[in-house]
Amino acid sequence: MYHQSAVQNLPERDWILSKARDEVKWPALAQVKTKYVRHVPDANQTAKREAAAAQRLKRLMGCDDDIKSIVLSVCAAAGIEFRDIIGHRRQKKYVLPRHEIWWRVYDETGLSMPDIACRFGRSDHTTIKHGIEAHERRMGLGIWEMRAKL
Repeated sequence: MYHQSAVQNLPERDWILSKARDEVKWPALAQVKTKYVRHVPDANQTAKREAAAAQRLKRLMGCDDDIKSIVLSVCAAAGIEFRDIIGHRRQKKYVLPRHEIWWRVYDETGLSMPDIACRFGRSDHTTIKHGIEAHERRMGLGIWEMRAKL
């Protein structure tokens, strides 16, 4: 969905639908001189995202002190905020500390991967498994390969 309020006063390069494409897919719109721009999330979507983030934060804050201390120490070392760890951003500055936290929680607390996924608001344990494996590869540990051989 495109918001008409976002269409006003934008340069030509921000229009993503050409007139020819309009005529093929939406013949009625070809007669209206409306330009379309990239999707801008509405207030409802933003509120839903914020509510989901708050719920993940509440779930993580209710965890053991061991998990909280791991999260806070890695956040301090990486120079990022607590809420960035439970978010879904995929920039390197957030992903690497997140993987380290998952690895440390798995190694130090003995929680299962599905439990870690639940506490960090992830939908699946395979996300946690990938993060742990990636962190071990970066550290050169190869623990995951050694565990597979046993």
